[in-house]
Amino acid sequence: MYFPKNKIKTNLYAGKGEFYYADNLSPFTGYYYSLYNGKYFEGKSPIKGNREIVPASLTETETQISTLGTLENPPGYSNDKTSLIITNSQVRKLPSFYYPQPTEKDYTTGQFRRYFCKKVNENIFLEINKTDYNALFNKDPNYVFSLYTPLYLYWYLTGDKDQVATINKRVTLQAQNLLQLPGLDKFVESIGGYLKFYK
Repeated sequence: MYFPKNKIKTNLYAGKGEFYYADNLSPFTGYYYSLYNGKYFEGKSPIKGNREIVPASLTETETQISTLGTLENPPGYSNDKTSLIITNSQVRKLPSFYYPQPTEKDYTTGQFRRYFCKKVNENIFLEINKTDYNALFNKDPNYVFSLYTPLYLYWYLTGDKDQVATINKRVTLQAQNLLQLPGLDKFVESIGGYLKFYK
């Protein structure tokens, strides 16, 4: 495995509590190297099989309780248990998968907001409620906000069926490109597509 010298920093050392293994969040202490793309790996220099590590500032966790909603969650599933992360000094909330239900007022106006978030270091999206969105957007210290990118979409509900689908798809792709969130369109399609909630 070869990297140009300006693309890698080798022979770095991590003390206790500075890094965790990316795959299981167990603590890492020892030599590591960093790449130009912001990724870190165990070892003084690149060799095949080095495990990825992540800074403590990214994981902010030693124990994760409950399973996050992912693409594998059945569409419409709503987790009524509060998702939590335990840090060294406090319990912090995770956003929970939410199934929105447009109101009659929403159908009268023809649109409503849908709220989402994406894990910053994984291609995992969640549909969330407005409370979780606001907490992540405003960096509420009671939430693990640094692990997520929040966003919302104006979602069209009424009108010509083909036009509604086209507009919702365009809105989704614009957000995906603007916020650099590849896979948002696939996630939206997996949880009901561009005519979800259409009436």
